[in-house]
Amino acid sequence: MLSRHDPVLLAYLFGSFVRDDTYQDIDIALLLSGTMEPYTQFKQQMQIAGEIEDLLSPPVPCDVRVLNGAPVEFQYEVIRTGCIVFCRSEEERIAYETGIMRRYLDLKYLFDRVDRAFLAGVSR
Repeated sequence: MLSRHDPVLLAYLFGSFVRDDTYQDIDIALLLSGTMEPYTQFKQQMQIAGEIEDLLSPPVPCDVRVLNGAPVEFQYEVIRTGCIVFCRSEEERIAYETGIMRRYLDLKYLFDRVDRAFLAGVSR
């Protein structure tokens, strides 16, 4: 089904459904090719979510998120904990995942520092 959507390069299943937690919905993250206007991207997300929901029986809500432009921490978590359900090109997958891992590891020190500062402020 995802192969019919040309802009979709990668799709990951992530979240509570993958972790075997009690789940309310199914989370799908998409990497799209090129750039899209925000409204066009939103329509694409909603169309794909609707198509996936139509395939599921019994019906389960589907939350589709676009990875393009999402925070690096979110993209890293999807790569680390999710599982690939669609891959148009293995080369593009490797390039994307390698790039995100590099960016995340470059910024991890700052993420940790901000988290420590936040927690120190909360504990006061």
